[in-house]
Amino acid sequence: MLICFDYDGVIVDSINRLLRINHEAQQWLGCGRPPQKTDFETIENLTFPVLAETLGIPQSRVSNFADKVFELLEQDAEEISLFSGIPQILAELVVNHCLCIITANSQPVVADTLQNSGILPLISYIFDGRDQRSKAEKIQAAILRFGFDPTQTVMVGDSRGDIREGHHAGVQTIAVTWGFQSREVLQLETPHYFADSPQKLLEIVERL
Repeated sequence: MLICFDYDGVIVDSINRLLRINHEAQQWLGCGRPPQKTDFETIENLTFPVLAETLGIPQSRVSNFADKVFELLEQDAEEISLFSGIPQILAELVVNHCLCIITANSQPVVADTLQNSGILPLISYIFDGRDQRSKAEKIQAAILRFGFDPTQTVMVGDSRGDIREGHHAGVQTIAVTWGFQSREVLQLETPHYFADSPQKLLEIVERL
C-alpha cells in the first residue's frame, strides 16, 4: 500500500514554529494582519498562499509572502520534535508499505528534520510546497511514480484540505486528531477513518 503523509501536524509538532515564521514574514512584508493560531486550526486548504490571503495580504504580494516563508523556514535553526510514537510507527509501516510525504513545507526543511531523527531513509519521496500542484495532483503523481492503484493508497492528514484532496484523488483518507485541526473540524470533510494516536493509525492501516 502507498501511504501519503502530510508533514506539519502529522509527523512533527510544528504549529508554534510556523506561527512564528509566518508572523515574521507578514511583518517583513508590512501588510495584512499577524497570523493567529486559530488560522491554522480553521483554514480549509492550509498552504502559505491561502494563509496570506486569509491575513489580508494583497494578491499581488502573496507570492512574495510565500517565498519569504520558505526562506525563513530554510534558515531557521529551531529543532522540531516529532510526535511521540511516530518514528516507531513509520518504521513498522515501511516494512510492508511505501511511504511518501505531501506537504506545504519546504523539502530541505523536511528532509533535514527527518535525517536528524534518523527516519529519512523510510520515506520514498517528498512532495513539497514549492511544487504548486494541488495535493490531489501530488497524490496521483505518487500513485504513478510508485505503481499503485488509488484503491491501494491512503492520504493521512490533520486538516480539512488534506482530507478533501484525498477524496479528490480517489484514495482512502485517515484524519489524525493530534494535529492542527480538531475532530469536529475534520469531520466536515467526512474522512474514511479517524486516528486518535499513532498506534491507532497503525492499526487502521494494517486492517486495510
